[in-house]
Amino acid sequence: MIRDATPEDNESIRRVQAESWLAAYPNDEVGISHDWIRGITDTWLTPEALTASEQRMVGQVSDPDGINIVALSDDEIIGFSSATRRHPAHGDADIFAIYLRPDMFGTGAGQALMTETLNLIGDTYVRLDVASYNGRAIRFYKRNGFNIVPNSEQLYPTGPNGKIPPLIIGKNAIPTIDMIRHKIHSA
Repeated sequence: MIRDATPEDNESIRRVQAESWLAAYPNDEVGISHDWIRGITDTWLTPEALTASEQRMVGQVSDPDGINIVALSDDEIIGFSSATRRHPAHGDADIFAIYLRPDMFGTGAGQALMTETLNLIGDTYVRLDVASYNGRAIRFYKRNGFNIVPNSEQLYPTGPNGKIPPLIIGKNAIPTIDMIRHKIHSA
């Protein structure tokens, strides 16, 4: 089942995100250790961080252009998606997050989240970024009509407010690429 997220879902959403990051992002070849990812995700689950993210979520769920949905199994949150229909910087839709509990990978729950997210976004360009080495996610997005934007490699800052120069992979940044899904024109 998929439904709109509420601020009361915040802690479960953050736990799903942490579990997903721990499953998807460690990669010795690019210098991203499991311990480093755990150090990031553990900070999300402190009482102070959970309170702050719940307050942000209040604004997100009240944004008319915002999309915040959760996937449930047996009334337990197993995944979520966060997107906007109109990004302030470029005007098109942007998927900020789509995460699933790792034990739910391959069950169709992620596809259900993506399908609902794209349905809610509508017929417009959609952008997202993905860890450049996350082949499973890149294949998933390609199956959903996304293509890699050439020369879009960048570093995603993982520190407070993303303001930690210089960015160094495995110290304060994750390498990402952009993907875009073009408008779908119905005949």
